[in-house]
Amino acid sequence: KRNPSKVLKHGKSKSGYLIVSFSVDSIKSNHSVHRLVARAFIPNESNKPQVNHKDGNKHNNCLENLEWVTKSENMLHAYKIGLGKNQYIK
Repeated sequence: KRNPSKVLKHGKSKSGYLIVSFSVDSIKSNHSVHRLVARAFIPNESNKPQVNHKDGNKHNNCLENLEWVTKSENMLHAYKIGLGKNQYIK
């Protein structure tokens, strides 16, 4: 008998984040690991929409490396640590 709810696979998104794919009642969905960790363990009282990797490493999903941020906070952080300079500053 098949289990209708299971983790199907893990991998990387097109943007380089680690993801897991779930199937619940035969409906598949992809989830970013860093967002799952943040939602489970980091309070978000200010209801900020994005999760930032403090060290800039998309594969470092340790709790201490993640924080909730706004889009502008995330972009400013990326600029300050040298990520995406060409993307944000022209």
